Amino acid sequence: MSLEPYVKKALRVALAEGASDAEVYGSRARSLLLYVDDGKIKNVEERMDQGLAVRAIKSKKIGQSSITLATVRDAEICAQTAIKLANVSAPDPVFKHFAPSIKGSPTPITYDKDLASLSQEGICSLANDIVNSAMEGGEVKVPSGIIRAAVSQNMVLNTSGAETEGRSTMLYLHFTAMTEGTDPGEGVRFHYSNKLPDLDCVSFGVGLRNSAQEAQRAEHFRGQERMTVILPPNELADLLLSSVAFSLSAENVNKQRSAWAKKMGERVGSVQFNLVDDPFDERGMCSSGYDDEGAPTKRKELVDRGVLKGFMYDQYNALLSGKESTGNASRRDPTDPHNAYRRPLDIDPINLVWEPGSKRLEGMVMEVERGMLVDKLASAEVNPITGAFGLEVRCAKEIVKGEVVRTIDHALLAGNFYQALMGIREVGREQTVVRNCILPHVAFDDLEVIGA
Repeated sequence: MSLEPYVKKALRVALAEGASDAEVYGSRARSLLLYVDDGKIKNVEERMDQGLAVRAIKSKKIGQSSITLATVRDAEICAQTAIKLANVSAPDPVFKHFAPSIKGSPTPITYDKDLASLSQEGICSLANDIVNSAMEGGEVKVPSGIIRAAVSQNMVLNTSGAETEGRSTMLYLHFTAMTEGTDPGEGVRFHYSNKLPDLDCVSFGVGLRNSAQEAQRAEHFRGQERMTVILPPNELADLLLSSVAFSLSAENVNKQRSAWAKKMGERVGSVQFNLVDDPFDERGMCSSGYDDEGAPTKRKELVDRGVLKGFMYDQYNALLSGKESTGNASRRDPTDPHNAYRRPLDIDPINLVWEPGSKRLEGMVMEVERGMLVDKLASAEVNPITGAFGLEVRCAKEIVKGEVVRTIDHALLAGNFYQALMGIREVGREQTVVRNCILPHVAFDDLEVIGA
């Protein structure tokens, strides 16, 4: 049975129970999840779930409920619960109607039939190729690994005319490697894609092995100095999402929590800082023609040559600001499609894309007089309000006069990310998909590195 009968039933029940406006979000997901433990496949799970989330407006009051679907009766219960919650809620004069939709919005192709039909034998073959490539030579082991291959469907129906449906595939990998010996080095690698051919298992395994071996060779960094720091896409994504994406959210702007709330049209970074939200980039993990309220998505400039150009809106904050939704209401997780109907709506970028520069990574390194090329941070997080950060460097390459001289660890990278955006030295050419971001390497000048 498709999602449509459940979604339409819930909408009819909500209106019959007295809702003036209602919205129903339905999602269904099926995935294969493989676990690697100590270099061997531990188990493979096949998971499937489907459910609904209902929001209803009654007498200017909003109620919302979610439920796992087994029968049509579950859809009725979900709608009735939303109405009951609306009855006991406080009035909200802002939320007058749900997001209107525009038919025929462009839809990126994010469905791969090979990935959707991947079997248990197929996913086991992927894992074995990765592990064998990483462990070739006997110096490295693979303590843990996860592969998730999934296909998902979502649908939105509301009383403002939205009626959207989409499907997509997802492939997510997270593996760790460890060198043998009394002082082992740890390597970590990720992979995000919506297409199976994008994954090169042998290359992934070799990269995993190399990262562990490089970490084993690392020496403790000594002293304290300011230098150029090149950040890779996998660490840059977490820094951007915890600071820039936070400040670009209209909810945080309206609540005066955004560092950029009053900076529209002003400079917030160097001329090499060019950020767009592109929901039609088919490389993206969350690419879609519609958001999870049914509003059409759109490509939008957020920062152009360092100047702030726009914020991201969902329906509620658009109404609050006298604007239109930019199609950034999201329930989806770029690494796990399950239980999307249980997640609250957030304002998130669909695909946060940092426009590439002209140089390859090797060229960026050659132009650094004194600096560091980061491979792995312990936890890449920024204070979203102030921009301050103090990050443990797990593994990095020290650069002197354009050459990598050694591998270092046990250092603290400190600074302010909003200020760092003003001191961008260079932006790389190659882009990598990380979560809901598509990013290059970026070199920042004058960051502080503190050693033992």
